[in-house]
Amino acid sequence: MNGQNEVKKNKSHILGLPSWYPWGEGDHNGLFCLAQLEALAASGHQVGLLAAVSHPNAAGSRGLEVQQYNWGFACVALYRSGPSPLLQAFRYAWAMHKAWKHYVVLAGYPQNILVLVAWKAGLFARWLQFRYGISYYVIEHWGLYISDEYRNKSIYLKFLFKFIFTGAYRVGAVSETLGRALYDHKITPRIPQIVPNVVDTDVYRPDQNAAQNRGGSESILGHADRVLKDQPPLLMHVSNLADVKNFDFVLDVFAAFRKRYPEARLWVAGAFSPSETTSKYLADKSNHDIMSHVEWFGFADQQTLLRHYRRATALILASRHETFSIVAAEAFACGCPVLSTPLSALDAFGNWGTRCSLPSQDPEAWADVLEGWTKSKPFVPPHAWEAMHQAYGKKAVGESISKWITEN
Repeated sequence: MNGQNEVKKNKSHILGLPSWYPWGEGDHNGLFCLAQLEALAASGHQVGLLAAVSHPNAAGSRGLEVQQYNWGFACVALYRSGPSPLLQAFRYAWAMHKAWKHYVVLAGYPQNILVLVAWKAGLFARWLQFRYGISYYVIEHWGLYISDEYRNKSIYLKFLFKFIFTGAYRVGAVSETLGRALYDHKITPRIPQIVPNVVDTDVYRPDQNAAQNRGGSESILGHADRVLKDQPPLLMHVSNLADVKNFDFVLDVFAAFRKRYPEARLWVAGAFSPSETTSKYLADKSNHDIMSHVEWFGFADQQTLLRHYRRATALILASRHETFSIVAAEAFACGCPVLSTPLSALDAFGNWGTRCSLPSQDPEAWADVLEGWTKSKPFVPPHAWEAMHQAYGKKAVGESISKWITEN
């Protein structure tokens, strides 16, 4: 009985302030922030959300919506975008203030505030701390601090970044690499604790039906459970195609692989416009030979991703750096091998899946590995899904964040 009372006592009203928030059908920015809040709510906390979104057609201060999730509700304010950074900052602050007032009327004052990506919601959290005495916590996701881009930021912006982090009651980062970067830049006085992203292991998992149809003679977590059969080799790349993702090299690898398997296909998904991306790469005449073998899907729902992870020869990640690679984790959970550049973020997944990291920028060397996997269809370690579920599933991450916030 005392144990139950202790659990209830440790649950609190937590307001999430994501700096990145998906708005509308074409915007999927910050879905991982929502996943962390959903996980936190699943651990028993009352969770709400406050966000301000820049929009060219926002109706000024009147643009306020309440959006309902299965774990809580969000007050989202729109503000007009424009060329002036100072004016934009004022509009953002005013929009957040309007959303805050509305949220308090609906749900009351939170006990704690959770900032997801420090810039720029962290500035509003710092103001709430000053005005109402509410402690805020920061979980950083942004790869800015790992890249050279942070060094090129103005002194003024660097001061504001540090102002946010130093005011936080506690700082977390989604990977050791990111936490180390924050510490190395002297933004935080110590290396932040790792507070990982969520992998939806309720969805991303091996094909159990395939094993059952074979009479259970093989492990349901083996690579053979994926729908490979005699289909042409399928390579995958999932990203927003930003420069850091190094997608041009992915195309070079695919071209080298097609010399061995002319019928091979490349399936590309992520938060980008398929029509605009196709036009961009077709403009380069040297790409015309392989474009007919590339399918530009754009943003894919979970079930679509699941089907492709299960049947793909490999997921290709050529990124220059990653914070927490959700797509690699999803692939491992489904039994899909991952071929990547040397990414320290992938070390968080141990030996849970078939993987190979190549420092070489020779497409032929990458194609050699892919050819080997195409022929051998290697088995994934049987514990891959269980390990991912126990470390990064919704329940595990929710309990981790809950403990991180409520511990003394």
